Amino acid sequence: MLGGVWQSIIDGINWVKQTWADLPGYFDQFFSWLNEKFKNLFSILDSFGKGVKAFFASISDSIKNSFETMINYIKSLYDKLIAPIVDGIANLKSSIMDGANAAGNWLKDKSNDFLNFFGFGNDTPKAALATQYADNNRSVQYNGGTATTTININTNNPQMANQIINNRQKNDLAFTQANLRGLFKTCSQKQRR
Repeated sequence: MLGGVWQSIIDGINWVKQTWADLPGYFDQFFSWLNEKFKNLFSILDSFGKGVKAFFASISDSIKNSFETMINYIKSLYDKLIAPIVDGIANLKSSIMDGANAAGNWLKDKSNDFLNFFGFGNDTPKAALATQYADNNRSVQYNGGTATTTININTNNPQMANQIINNRQKNDLAFTQANLRGLFKTCSQKQRR
């Protein structure tokens, strides 16, 4: 009986020794197996990552191509439909401006002709029509004195020249009389003192 117990203890010790000796081999097998599994897992994950990257790259390219196609289509519609309208409006604006300038020049010419008729235009008189009216030394008599005015007018309208001269003569006479009245008042006040 005892021999059987001792034998079991010796067998247990031998098993522990054997197991202890085999233990590094078990660890090596386990880590080899684990390494292989991780390699497979990393390979799967790498393939999955490449697949996801390719998927998103293809989606990105698809979206980019779709937008490029859409933008090119919109640009072709603009070139086909809208650009002619914009160009037409620009040409219309240019035509309107040319017409407005022509109308403005015509109105300017006609208003200048109208003013020339009355002697106020800015045209240089033609040699055949140019007449110079000069009323030199026109004198006006008043109480005890004479006022002399010299007027030179260049116009091709004799009625306008006469009207200007007459108006100027009346103004000069009124001014002179007003000044002389003031002078007479001053002199008469000094004499009274």
